[in-house]
Amino acid sequence: MIIILRLKELIYINTNYSEKKILSYGIEFKDFVCSLADPINNILLIAHHYFGEDFHSRTGFYYVRKEHLNRLLNADIYNFGDFCWVDFEDAASLDSLKPNEVAELLYFGHTGQLLGSSYFGGLKNRFAYYSHDDGWHNELYCQDINEFLNVITNIILKKSITSKRCKVCPIQDDIAKTLLKISENGLLVDFNCINRYNGLEIPIYVIGKLYNMDDLYHNLERYKGKAKQNLLLVYKNKRWILK
Repeated sequence: MIIILRLKELIYINTNYSEKKILSYGIEFKDFVCSLADPINNILLIAHHYFGEDFHSRTGFYYVRKEHLNRLLNADIYNFGDFCWVDFEDAASLDSLKPNEVAELLYFGHTGQLLGSSYFGGLKNRFAYYSHDDGWHNELYCQDINEFLNVITNIILKKSITSKRCKVCPIQDDIAKTLLKISENGLLVDFNCINRYNGLEIPIYVIGKLYNMDDLYHNLERYKGKAKQNLLLVYKNKRWILK
C-alpha cells in the first residue's frame, strides 16, 4: 500500500531523444493510454497476465482490439509484474510479422531490451512499451517522442488537482516542450509539496539520469537536496508559468 501511494505522489521522467526512449516512474499504463491525444488502435500483448478475447495462432500472441481496451485498462496491471506490448493498426497486420520479428518481440518481453528497432513496419506501431510493476519502472519507445507531451501535461494536471470542482486551464504547449526537454537530465515532480494557496505552485527538480527506481524511492529527499536545478510550475490568473 505504501508503494502504491508513493506512485501517486511522484513522477520521474528520463528522456533519451536519440533513442526515442522515455524511462519513467509514477506513470501507470492506464494514465499513459488515456492521456494520448491520438488514441491507440489495438495492443499486441507480449508479456502479461491478461487473456482476453483474441489470440493470433500463427505467432502465439494474445491481443486486445480497440473496442475491448477498457477491459485491459481496468485490469490489475501492477500485479502482472512484467507487462510488455506494442500497438498495431489492424488485426490483418499481425499476419505480416516475420519469424525474426516474433523472436525480437519475445526477447523484448523477456528482457525489456530491444534487439533492433522499436518499429515493426507491418504493424505500423507507434510505441513499444515495457514495465515492471506498473508505474514503478516503465520504458517507452516512441516513433514520435512528441506524443509524450500530452502525457506529461495530463499527468501533472491529474495529480495536482484534488477536487473535480477545480477548473484549471491546460498547460501550454511551449511549457510542455520545455518540460520534456528538461527531462533529458532527469525530471522529478513531487506532488506532496504542491502549494495550493492562491493558485498552484508545483515543485520540479532536475536530479540527473537514474535507472534504479528503488534507489529513488528510498533516497528521495537526498536526490531532491542534490538537485541540479529547482523549478516551479506555477498556475495563476488562468495561465501556467515555469520559473
